[in-house]
Amino acid sequence: MITFDAVRLSGLTDIDLPILGAAQAEPFQVKAIDGLGPPELDVLIAEDHAPGGIYINRRAQGREIVVRIGLNPDYRSGQSVGDLRYMLYGLLSPGPDPFDQALTFKLMRNGMPVAEVQCYIKRFEIVPFDREPQAQITMHCLGPYLNKPDITEVSNIPEDGSWTLTNSGLAPTGIQFEVTFIDDVNAFSIEVQNGNSMFFTSDFLYGDSLIVDTSEASRFVGHKRGEDYLAYLEILSPESDWIILHGGEHTIITSDTTEFNWVYFTYRTRYWGI
Repeated sequence: MITFDAVRLSGLTDIDLPILGAAQAEPFQVKAIDGLGPPELDVLIAEDHAPGGIYINRRAQGREIVVRIGLNPDYRSGQSVGDLRYMLYGLLSPGPDPFDQALTFKLMRNGMPVAEVQCYIKRFEIVPFDREPQAQITMHCLGPYLNKPDITEVSNIPEDGSWTLTNSGLAPTGIQFEVTFIDDVNAFSIEVQNGNSMFFTSDFLYGDSLIVDTSEASRFVGHKRGEDYLAYLEILSPESDWIILHGGEHTIITSDTTEFNWVYFTYRTRYWGI
């Protein structure tokens, strides 16, 4: 569960939107936020002779967040509604790169981000001539999940080839790891007990590295020797699955631990919604 007391929109500048304990003098006041629950899911079911068909796959749709913001200028200092709108317009062009105009939507607790997602503004609506001027911002997110800001790095991995980790997020997430071989081998395997498994075959020599990322948007496999990559996805056996962690405890099992050392093992906790 995600608990938060404010929202921060990080673009050209940070726009803070207090929710709990917000003072009446706050220039930006949250009126409503939609799109923080679980995203809609696309379910693929093939027609079959059996009643109801056969389940094929399920995939989360993109997330769309809509924030309605009340504008509350400090008229005594000469601030106007237009000044506040101008500050919000900075979210439309958050950086110098014209091909990367994403902003970061952050859920905050005690001044620190607890979950975030990158978004692009697709609609910016204003209500300028009203007793309570407002702006409504619609954002299309790069991913369907809310992400913990920090990457979780697993340390002190046991040397017996079997160990457990607990993923506090319930949404599926990939893993990233690198191992360095301390013996000449021609295979390496890693699996999640009662889950996915991956098998790699290549001529790994002493000092070679295997680098893997199973995240859906950045899947990568590489056999590295020195500064050069010798092979990529072709070393992953056809019967392998991309390892995905779900919520809860997982047991990780690897091949002979006397043949390699861990360089790192990381994953990002993800949430279906608040």
